[in-house]
Amino acid sequence: MKIKRLIAVFVIYKSGIRIKTLDELRMKNIDFDNKLLTLSGEIMKSHRSLILSLDDEMCTLLKELININDQIKKEYKEKNDYIFLSNIGVLISNTVSPFNLISKNLWGYSKR
Repeated sequence: MKIKRLIAVFVIYKSGIRIKTLDELRMKNIDFDNKLLTLSGEIMKSHRSLILSLDDEMCTLLKELININDQIKKEYKEKNDYIFLSNIGVLISNTVSPFNLISKNLWGYSKR
């Protein structure tokens, strides 16, 4: 789904996180009430925890993505709490060339 890739690019752009960190995002990392994205050291390249603020637009898009994921996980009977999933409800790093797909989208958007 193109909307999922667009949201991935938007989150990378707004937060500055790496594609690999994006792949590791889970529901527990997002605090919608306080509009915070909490990244533990175990998913960060530097191994240092990081807390980032989320704006209203990013919260809205992430909630939309979670709703899409819930539908996909229900259809494919998957149980996980990752934010960025493939079209069959599994972690994007478990699919063929997921980072290349996001990278290609980033390159295309930068050219525009």
